[in-house]
Amino acid sequence: MTGVILALLAALGFGSGAVFARVGLQNMSPQFATLISLAVSAAAAMAIAAALHPGEIVGLGATALGWLFLVGLLNFPLGRMFNYLSVRLTGVAKASTIVAAAPLFAMTLAVVILGESLDLLTLLGAASITGGIVLTVYQR
Repeated sequence: MTGVILALLAALGFGSGAVFARVGLQNMSPQFATLISLAVSAAAAMAIAAALHPGEIVGLGATALGWLFLVGLLNFPLGRMFNYLSVRLTGVAKASTIVAAAPLFAMTLAVVILGESLDLLTLLGAASITGGIVLTVYQR
């Protein structure tokens, strides 16, 4: 149950972040907003990591650092900038609904890279997400 509560809190954070980003984007470019957001996030994340897990940071191997670097590059600067651009161009409701397609990409990469298998419920969930995106994109 703790995992579900934390996931809901994450959803609350991401959802409210999109609304606050839309307000902030009225006075600046998405690229500059991304820079500000990344600077604040990086400082907070580094402080928390250093305070809670200093030994683990020192013990990270090159492979782990490489994967984390890739995650940091794709998720934060590129993902956030594309998210802010989409919020500015299409609005919070439509952009957030489409960004919620992330599980489709995670599922596909998990199968291709990690060799995970899919079950019927996962495929039904993926079909539901796809249907929601189609409805969102083609609404008038």
